[in-house]
Amino acid sequence: MVELRDVIARVMRGYGFRLEKREPKEYLFFEKDGINIIVGIFKKDVTADDVLKFYRDLEMYAGAKNMICTKNISEDAKRQAQKLNISITDLDDLARDLGFFFLNLIEENNEEMIRELLDMDIEVENEEEEKMEETVPIFLEDSRVGEKRVVMPVLTKEDAVLRARRTVQGFNTKLILVPFFIFEYRLEVMVEGVITPRKYMGRVGINGVNGEIRFITVGLTIVSEISMEHEREVATMNREEAEDILKKFLLYSFSREGEEVKIEKENVTIIERRRRKVKEDSLSLKFIGIYYWPYWEVSGSRGKAIVDAVEGNIVQSAISG
Repeated sequence: MVELRDVIARVMRGYGFRLEKREPKEYLFFEKDGINIIVGIFKKDVTADDVLKFYRDLEMYAGAKNMICTKNISEDAKRQAQKLNISITDLDDLARDLGFFFLNLIEENNEEMIRELLDMDIEVENEEEEKMEETVPIFLEDSRVGEKRVVMPVLTKEDAVLRARRTVQGFNTKLILVPFFIFEYRLEVMVEGVITPRKYMGRVGINGVNGEIRFITVGLTIVSEISMEHEREVATMNREEAEDILKKFLLYSFSREGEEVKIEKENVTIIERRRRKVKEDSLSLKFIGIYYWPYWEVSGSRGKAIVDAVEGNIVQSAISG
């Protein structure tokens, strides 16, 4: 039997998105060129509590979150979704979106995709999960890349100068590659009042020079070398030290004494505080490798600024008097 989730997955694939294998399994995780979309399908009347659970299940995942609802949606649910930045698609909107997709296929004379959608007789999840076993959802790696892995800069030298102009009024630039120890983490969190632990997974990296920690939530292009002139920094910590620091960081980050959650109930907003704690022995780290993250160093008459060559923000500045 063809399920709605199978149709949604095929349509998203038609738009170029890849279905990823993530937890919780009841949701659909899509990725395309660093863009992440998470879809939950609800075949029941949806309340504010359903929206809140959807938010809690996915709060550590970056990306657009959408609830597709085939039954009634309460006004409280709509208000809760708006506050939590969650999109809600009702049956009318879904029918309109699917119709628009099919009409485009007809206009493009895409007979293969039309026949595939009309003749669907397999569950998409099984097909996609097999393909996902040998893929890495965050790093888009070249098969020729060896031990040296360099994150390709997104921000050009000219853009870096523009970003730092107000800060340092400079035009002199230098590309610096900083080593990051990248790990894949998995853990479970016990939430007060909830029987089933929440499962989290993702990628996290630590700067091997200054200890800066960041979650890796965007698609990255990895190469073995870059043609631009650059300087490569050397890590001041080893892999074991990096892993130890990250374990402490993750335990601290996912454990909270009083998580504040707002729940919409008719004309009343209820604020709950729930304790969260990482489940003992659930945290695991898998070392992926050392990746060199690019930064632009822009110097000028007013000092020096370090600009992230991937995300484009100024991460450090030293202003001279």
